[in-house]
Formats: sequence, structure tokens, C-alpha cells
Amino acid sequence: MRLRLFLLAVVLSQTACINVEDFGAYWDKAGTDRALAGTWRQVSASPEQTRAHGYGIGNTIELSVKADAYEMVVHDAEGKRPDASFYPVKTLDVGRYHFLLNRRTEGIMQRYSISGRTLLMCQQFGPGMVEFPRARYPDARSVHKNKSEGEYLVIDTLDDEAFTILSNIPDQEKYWDCDWKWERVD
Repeated sequence: MRLRLFLLAVVLSQTACINVEDFGAYWDKAGTDRALAGTWRQVSASPEQTRAHGYGIGNTIELSVKADAYEMVVHDAEGKRPDASFYPVKTLDVGRYHFLLNRRTEGIMQRYSISGRTLLMCQQFGPGMVEFPRARYPDARSVHKNKSEGEYLVIDTLDDEAFTILSNIPDQEKYWDCDWKWERVD
């Protein structure tokens, strides 16, 4: 049961990431942010964030540099290693934002920031995130609303158009939910 809850938390955290069909030439421009290397433990960002509410409080992620990318291994709170290893994972600066890029199966981007020994992971906030490119970039081809249920932003190809749109999305709660908090372990 714990393993199911843990894997559910991992999957749910990824659903709010930005899905990317093709990273294009930006994959080769991505690299590693040495500040991310190491082990991080998820902690509560608010009193409501508990394991019972689906948050992976106590889980750890290990980011180890392998060549020009990271291997990211996720452990549950008891330190077990379920099948949650991701490689390759890279980082890319997009305007003022930093993103983790993962192309293990389908590509995903997740915004992050580091302050001291704290790592914050940000999820896109659906309706506002979809409305931004519709209003400001109505002719955008690479960035649009998903085609299935829900309402979230997807990127067909991470090209210059997508890069510009992402870098111009305001740093506001209307667009980003930055409540996945991690503390450095080592």
C-alpha cells in the first residue's frame, strides 16, 4: 500500500509538469546545475502537506552527474528504492527560470529554484498557464493546451517560440504552484 501511495505521489507530481514532445536543439544546450547534485528530502511546505494527503514527505531524490546529465533516483521515506530512476535528466535556464528536463519516456519540464539548502519545485497551474499563450501569442504553433481531459500547457517542440513564451510567463501563483519543498540532506 505504501509503495502504491508513493508511486501515486510521484505520478501526480509529474502530471503538472510541462509535457514536451521534442526538446529539439535545446536538449543539446541543456546541462547540469551543479547546485542540484546530491540528496534532497521532501518536507512540508504547509501544515496540509502530509503523506496522508498524497505528498511524499520524507521521500528523497538523489541527483548524480553522469556524463553531461543527471541520473535521478527516488527513494520512499523508508529508504527503499522502487523502480523510480530517471536518466537522462538535464537542466536548462529559460529566461529567469530554471527547469529540469527529463526525456526518459515522454519529455517533461519542471521548474525549480534553489535558495540555500532548499529546493522548490514548481508545477504549472493549468487554466492560467493555458490562457497566457492564447492571449499573448495567439499564433503560437509549438505551445498550446493539451488535447485530452483537463487544461494544461504542452509543448510540441521546444524551439525558440516555446522558449520565448516560457520565459515570459509571469512568476505568479496564477501560473505556477511552487509548493513542493525539498531540503538538502548532504
